Amino acid sequence: MQEKINARQALRVFNTIRQFGENRGGEFYLNGLIASTSYDGYTITLRNEYVTLDVFFHNKFSLRFSSRQQKVLFLDKLDATDRAHFD
Repeated sequence: MQEKINARQALRVFNTIRQFGENRGGEFYLNGLIASTSYDGYTITLRNEYVTLDVFFHNKFSLRFSSRQQKVLFLDKLDATDRAHFD
């Protein structure tokens, strides 16, 4: 089943987490999400303990999740983080 992911939103959330999140050994933590990048910077990863979203070059992606409910909660968290205002 192909999932619908808004790659632009994922990139915005990634940048928000990097800008406002807490850096812990190269991973950034904010609002229940963890952001990291590959060594070459071509792949970004957004995750929590149940779901992992990898966004690759040309906005291809991989979404892995333990349950559909956790996937929905994760995507809701992406939306909330995208809409939030951090200072």
